[in-house]
Amino acid sequence: MTRVAIIEADTPIPAVVSELGTYGTIFTNLLVAAGLSQETTQYSVHHVVEHPENLPNLEDPADPLDAVLISGSKHNSYEDIDWINQLAAFVNAALAKGVRVVGICFGHQVVARALGAKVGVNPKGWEIAAVPITLTEKGQEVFAELADTAAAADGTINIMQMHRDIVFEVPEGTELLAYTDVCRVQGFYKRGAIWTVQGHPEFTDFIETSLITLRRDAGAIDPELAADGLKRAHDRNDGPAIAKSIVRFIRDE
Repeated sequence: MTRVAIIEADTPIPAVVSELGTYGTIFTNLLVAAGLSQETTQYSVHHVVEHPENLPNLEDPADPLDAVLISGSKHNSYEDIDWINQLAAFVNAALAKGVRVVGICFGHQVVARALGAKVGVNPKGWEIAAVPITLTEKGQEVFAELADTAAAADGTINIMQMHRDIVFEVPEGTELLAYTDVCRVQGFYKRGAIWTVQGHPEFTDFIETSLITLRRDAGAIDPELAADGLKRAHDRNDGPAIAKSIVRFIRDE
């Protein structure tokens, strides 16, 4: 039995929770659909924003953890806040134990921070909606599930984005997976240890449009950028195929 812990670093907006559940449910459903069935996998969900003591137990020899997945978040990965500091320390502790770590958006940034890479606000601004990211040679290997798609033919794949913070440098000991003009570190990888992406393979067009609308109405995203993003939110989304790469990583295939 494979044991996977999903760390919720945020709660989705109410419309998304009502329709799809929290990130624990959303990611469980994504990984199950990608091949990590509940018959062979034990999933646990750990919400840590208000309760950092809910981080998974790394010290139980009778029930060892195989992988952790850290979700996205509206919070800033670089802030000196207790639960974020504890989460970054947990990443290093998990890696030291041989637990595979998957980071999504905020999770990608927290993993980079834990490894000593610079994380902060992107001077180029927001990156939103379905965005083609250019794969490196390692990225083409890691995202082999997309090799026969039209996307991969031009060396790119599409992933939903919703971020203004970025990782500025590839962490030491890892390999770059992909990049865009707006964000030069779209993911990094270390065989058997680390798999991250800046984008959101778990986002549907419903989640994306709901977030764009909310942040536009709150004044966080410029109306012109939001209008463009609302159009592109319905472009091809390679998230389900990207999830198969996560499953292959967790299984060490």
